[in-house]
Amino acid sequence: MRRFLFTVIILVPFLYSASLTAQQAPVQLTLQQAVSMAMTNNEIYLSAKLDVGKANSRKREAISEALPSLNLSSVYTRNWSLPELNFGGQKFRLGTDNSMNINLSSFSNNCNHE
Repeated sequence: MRRFLFTVIILVPFLYSASLTAQQAPVQLTLQQAVSMAMTNNEIYLSAKLDVGKANSRKREAISEALPSLNLSSVYTRNWSLPELNFGGQKFRLGTDNSMNINLSSFSNNCNHE
């Protein structure tokens, strides 16, 4: 009796789901819908699409390595009060009120492999 109940408990949900699957009407798709569904669910296609994106990124990286780069930096300093040095009754101011440094550098990474 226990074995029979166990078998019924296991088989009833399986048979019920099989009957629901058999009762569903077939789905009709247009060609465009079928292609769209395949493109969103096909793992091989999605993986290949990601590989194309990675290849494009590597291509842009390689092109940027061949192009020259230009760096510009600047520093501006405003001193409100300068330090003074007293030497023999005379005052000497150290430094300047304003200072500005501008750096411009270019770098070319031309790789000529022969």
